[in-house]
Amino acid sequence: MKLNTDYAGLLAGARDYAAYRHFLQEIVERRERLKKQLQPFIDWAESRDIAAYRIPRDLEELAACTALDLSGQGLVSLPESIGNLSQLTGLYLDGNKLTAL
Repeated sequence: MKLNTDYAGLLAGARDYAAYRHFLQEIVERRERLKKQLQPFIDWAESRDIAAYRIPRDLEELAACTALDLSGQGLVSLPESIGNLSQLTGLYLDGNKLTAL
């Protein structure tokens, strides 16, 4: 009888391990998607010396951004990749030289 109990525990552990591995794989895949979508925007910000407090460099933090203040940066354009910020609801652009959005 004890053997069956131990076996059941091993099966439960295997299921938990499989679920854990699946969870970790989902995290890795999400990070890869975010990197593909948002790294071009981060690269654009860095090439223009835009401070990290204005545009976060952390992928998760940037993905969760609801507002960006890019006022007074002398920007003439915005990258297409800004469209990948799906949570963005506020974009402050005063003091720039934008000719199109």
